[in-house]
Amino acid sequence: MLDALKCVEARADGKICIATSVEEIKAATDAGSFAIVLHMEGGDAIDADLVELAKLYRRGVRSLGLVWSRPNIFGHWVPFAWPSSPDTGPGLTDAGRDLVKACNRLRIMIDVSHLNEKGFRDVARLSDAPLAATHSCAHAICTSTRNLTDRQLDAIRASDGIAGVNF
Repeated sequence: MLDALKCVEARADGKICIATSVEEIKAATDAGSFAIVLHMEGGDAIDADLVELAKLYRRGVRSLGLVWSRPNIFGHWVPFAWPSSPDTGPGLTDAGRDLVKACNRLRIMIDVSHLNEKGFRDVARLSDAPLAATHSCAHAICTSTRNLTDRQLDAIRASDGIAGVNF
Protein backbone atom coordinates (compact mmCIF):
# COMPACT_ATOMS: atom_id res chain seq x y z
CA MET A 1 0.00 0.00 0.00
CA LEU A 2 2.86 2.36 0.78
CA ASP A 3 4.48 1.65 -2.58
CA ALA A 4 1.16 2.42 -4.30
CA LEU A 5 0.86 5.69 -2.38
CA LYS A 6 4.40 6.67 -3.32
CA CYS A 7 3.47 6.08 -6.99
CA VAL A 8 0.43 8.35 -6.57
CA GLU A 9 2.64 11.00 -4.96
CA ALA A 10 5.13 10.76 -7.86
CA ARG A 11 2.35 11.19 -10.46
CA ALA A 12 0.62 14.05 -8.59
CA ASP A 13 2.96 16.78 -9.85
CA GLY A 14 3.49 18.17 -6.35
CA LYS A 15 -0.21 18.30 -5.48
CA ILE A 16 0.13 15.36 -3.03
CA CYS A 17 2.98 15.15 -0.55
CA ILE A 18 3.85 12.50 2.02
CA ALA A 19 4.86 14.67 4.97
CA THR A 20 7.20 13.44 7.69
CA SER A 21 7.44 16.61 9.79
CA VAL A 22 5.40 19.62 10.82
CA GLU A 23 7.58 21.73 8.52
CA GLU A 24 6.72 19.49 5.55
CA ILE A 25 3.00 19.70 6.37
CA LYS A 26 3.21 23.50 6.49
CA ALA A 27 5.22 23.65 3.25
CA ALA A 28 2.72 21.41 1.46
CA THR A 29 -0.31 23.37 2.62
CA ASP A 30 1.40 26.69 1.83
CA ALA A 31 1.98 25.37 -1.69
CA GLY A 32 -1.67 24.33 -2.00
CA SER A 33 -0.79 20.65 -1.86
CA PHE A 34 -2.46 17.83 0.03
CA ALA A 35 -0.20 16.67 2.87
CA ILE A 36 -0.41 13.02 3.91
CA VAL A 37 0.89 11.80 7.26
CA LEU A 38 1.39 8.04 7.21
CA HIS A 39 -0.46 6.29 10.04
CA MET A 40 -0.72 2.65 11.06
CA GLU A 41 -3.80 1.62 12.99
CA GLY A 42 -2.53 -1.20 15.14
CA GLY A 43 1.08 -2.20 15.71
CA ASP A 44 0.54 -5.79 14.54
CA ALA A 45 3.19 -5.50 11.81
CA ILE A 46 5.83 -4.50 14.35
CA ASP A 47 7.92 -7.07 16.18
CA ALA A 48 8.83 -6.95 19.89
CA ASP A 49 12.44 -6.00 19.13
CA LEU A 50 11.11 -2.98 17.15
CA VAL A 51 13.19 -3.66 14.02
CA GLU A 52 10.08 -3.17 11.86
CA LEU A 53 9.31 0.12 13.62
CA ALA A 54 12.65 1.50 12.45
CA LYS A 55 11.96 0.31 8.89
CA LEU A 56 8.48 1.84 8.89
CA TYR A 57 9.89 5.10 10.21
CA ARG A 58 12.44 5.21 7.37
CA ARG A 59 9.55 4.68 4.93
CA GLY A 60 7.71 7.68 6.38
CA VAL A 61 5.34 6.40 9.10
CA ARG A 62 4.87 9.15 11.69
CA SER A 63 1.69 8.09 13.49
CA LEU A 64 0.84 4.79 15.17
CA GLY A 65 -2.16 3.36 16.96
CA LEU A 66 -0.75 0.70 19.28
CA VAL A 67 -3.79 -1.61 18.99
CA TRP A 68 -6.81 -1.83 16.74
CA SER A 69 -9.54 -4.47 16.75
CA ARG A 70 -7.79 -7.07 18.88
CA PRO A 71 -5.08 -7.29 21.51
CA ASN A 72 -1.51 -7.68 20.29
CA ILE A 73 1.96 -7.99 21.79
CA PHE A 74 1.87 -4.32 22.81
CA GLY A 75 -1.42 -3.98 24.65
CA HIS A 76 -5.09 -4.62 25.03
CA TRP A 77 -7.90 -3.14 23.00
CA VAL A 78 -11.40 -2.08 23.86
CA PRO A 79 -13.98 -4.43 22.38
CA PHE A 80 -17.20 -2.96 21.03
CA ALA A 81 -19.64 -2.99 23.93
CA TRP A 82 -22.49 -0.73 24.92
CA PRO A 83 -23.22 0.35 27.53
CA SER A 84 -19.89 -0.38 29.12
CA SER A 85 -16.77 1.14 30.59
CA PRO A 86 -13.44 1.40 28.71
CA ASP A 87 -11.85 -0.28 31.75
CA THR A 88 -11.75 -3.68 30.05
CA GLY A 89 -8.54 -5.32 31.19
CA PRO A 90 -4.81 -4.89 31.55
CA GLY A 91 -2.92 -2.07 29.87
CA LEU A 92 0.33 -2.10 27.95
CA THR A 93 2.68 -5.05 27.98
CA ASP A 94 6.43 -4.67 28.54
CA ALA A 95 6.81 -4.62 24.75
CA GLY A 96 4.14 -1.90 24.60
CA ARG A 97 5.99 0.25 27.09
CA ASP A 98 9.16 -0.17 25.02
CA LEU A 99 7.20 0.79 21.90
CA VAL A 100 5.94 4.01 23.51
CA LYS A 101 9.49 4.99 24.48
CA ALA A 102 10.76 4.20 20.96
CA CYS A 103 7.98 6.24 19.36
CA ASN A 104 8.89 9.18 21.60
CA ARG A 105 12.56 8.92 20.57
CA LEU A 106 11.61 8.80 16.88
CA ARG A 107 8.89 11.45 17.28
CA ILE A 108 6.17 9.12 16.02
CA MET A 109 2.77 10.28 17.24
CA ILE A 110 1.04 7.68 19.41
CA ASP A 111 -2.70 7.41 18.80
CA VAL A 112 -4.50 6.21 21.95
CA SER A 113 -7.72 5.45 20.08
CA HIS A 114 -8.77 1.81 20.64
CA LEU A 115 -6.66 1.39 23.79
CA ASN A 116 -8.47 0.38 26.92
CA GLU A 117 -8.40 2.70 29.92
CA LYS A 118 -5.36 1.12 31.58
CA GLY A 119 -3.42 1.22 28.30
CA PHE A 120 -4.36 4.88 27.89
CA ARG A 121 -3.06 5.60 31.41
CA ASP A 122 0.18 3.73 30.63
CA VAL A 123 0.77 5.88 27.55
CA ALA A 124 -0.10 9.06 29.48
CA ARG A 125 2.41 8.13 32.19
CA LEU A 126 5.23 7.04 29.85
CA SER A 127 5.00 9.43 26.93
CA ASP A 128 6.66 12.82 26.84
CA ALA A 129 4.59 13.83 23.80
CA PRO A 130 1.09 15.34 23.73
CA LEU A 131 -1.62 12.68 23.81
CA ALA A 132 -3.59 12.13 20.61
CA ALA A 133 -6.86 10.30 20.14
CA THR A 134 -7.52 10.74 16.44
CA HIS A 135 -10.96 9.17 16.33
CA SER A 136 -12.76 8.76 19.60
CA CYS A 137 -15.90 10.14 21.17
CA ALA A 138 -17.04 11.18 24.63
CA HIS A 139 -18.12 8.37 26.95
CA ALA A 140 -20.37 10.83 28.82
CA ILE A 141 -22.45 11.23 25.64
CA CYS A 142 -22.40 7.59 24.50
CA THR A 143 -21.30 4.90 26.96
CA SER A 144 -19.46 2.73 24.45
CA THR A 145 -16.22 1.09 25.57
CA ARG A 146 -14.36 2.81 22.73
CA ASN A 147 -15.23 6.32 23.90
CA LEU A 148 -13.08 8.47 26.16
CA THR A 149 -14.05 9.25 29.73
CA ASP A 150 -13.95 12.81 31.04
CA ARG A 151 -10.79 11.85 32.95
CA GLN A 152 -9.12 10.71 29.72
CA LEU A 153 -10.19 13.86 27.89
CA ASP A 154 -8.81 15.93 30.78
CA ALA A 155 -5.48 14.09 30.45
CA ILE A 156 -5.38 14.85 26.71
CA ARG A 157 -6.07 18.53 27.39
CA ALA A 158 -3.44 18.66 30.14
CA SER A 159 -0.84 17.25 27.73
CA ASP A 160 -1.71 19.88 25.06
CA GLY A 161 -2.89 16.98 22.93
CA ILE A 162 -5.76 16.50 20.49
CA ALA A 163 -8.97 14.50 20.43
CA GLY A 164 -10.63 13.93 17.08
CA VAL A 165 -14.31 13.11 17.01
CA ASN A 166 -15.99 10.46 14.92
CA PHE A 167 -19.71 10.30 14.31
